[in-house]
Amino acid sequence: MPKSFILSYVEDKMMKDHAGQKDPGPVITIARDYGCPGVPVAEAVTKALTNYYVEWKLIDKEIINHAAQELRVSPEVAERIGHSGPRGFFHDFISAFSQQQDPSDAAVKRTMANAIRAFSLAGNVVILGRGGVVVTRDIKQSLHVKLYGPIDYRISRVKEMDNLKSDKDALQKIGVVDRERVYLRDYLAGEELRPDVFDIQLNCGTLTEQEVIETIVSIARDKFKLER
Repeated sequence: MPKSFILSYVEDKMMKDHAGQKDPGPVITIARDYGCPGVPVAEAVTKALTNYYVEWKLIDKEIINHAAQELRVSPEVAERIGHSGPRGFFHDFISAFSQQQDPSDAAVKRTMANAIRAFSLAGNVVILGRGGVVVTRDIKQSLHVKLYGPIDYRISRVKEMDNLKSDKDALQKIGVVDRERVYLRDYLAGEELRPDVFDIQLNCGTLTEQEVIETIVSIARDKFKLER
């Protein structure tokens, strides 16, 4: 099996940093309530920090591809298992893929977490979702961000994003996705996480996307003492 992009990048970074005994990080994690603009914010923060400092990497679905490579299942299966709830759903879902190897949901989540951890230790990464705050919260050079918004704002966004007709359908989708994301974070943490695990929480309903991006970049520059 060819070596994944993740492993190649991490090994290269570790080799370059080993001589100077570089401290872990820096790493930024971005969690978001469903409907908040996680992808464009994470992409823009990564680009801004790269332009300002050195190259930064955005880690999101690449983690899923890595987990799939490790477990020899399709990325689609790993994606669903990675966000699924407890055991019952997993077995119902995997039965539709009888040709696939049958990894446990714990194995997928553990592999995802290991990949996130390796990337974070190498540093200069933005982790979007995937329970990144749990896996990296002990790293001193880390910044943990939560994006949230009023329910009316989120309903409007989800209706547009998912081409849904009614507020009821959007609200149902929000509930399902939010529960999956909370479950993943709590599962990896082994406990129910407190809101104060995040360093900053930004209201996407009252702040523009650009204001959110600039706030994260500004805090990251100060916290990590980034210089041109």
